[in-house]
Amino acid sequence: MAFKAHRQLLRTCGPPVDEAAVASAVAATTGYNETGGNSYTASVYLALAALLESEDDLTGRSPGLFSYGSGRVAEFLAGRVRPGYRRHLRADAHREAVSGRRAVDHGSPPDHPAHRRRHRVRPRTPEETSAPRSRAA
Repeated sequence: MAFKAHRQLLRTCGPPVDEAAVASAVAATTGYNETGGNSYTASVYLALAALLESEDDLTGRSPGLFSYGSGRVAEFLAGRVRPGYRRHLRADAHREAVSGRRAVDHGSPPDHPAHRRRHRVRPRTPEETSAPRSRAA
């Protein structure tokens, strides 16, 4: 969607659309979203983190943030990157979090102690684990 929005912005008020220029302008923002998939509202902030953590020094630049939500609501925000922003980045922690993801089985509650405590779920017995689950009507 970011590539499509950038192309439309160029068609509306910019120079002729050049695919190499579109890729150059947008590609740095897609790193975490390509890995993590669609995360709805968080995707705009993942894109900003990926952009700020890119190799380019963005001091003084004004990145645009475009967010489209349900109900045909959209927002376009712009900010200015302040000097010294790189001191506050957590690129290693972000890469570790993304690379440490694991698949979630949506058919049963996660078997994790913190999840069980938070949601007051008791561990499943071996019989329950192997038995098919019925759904309430």
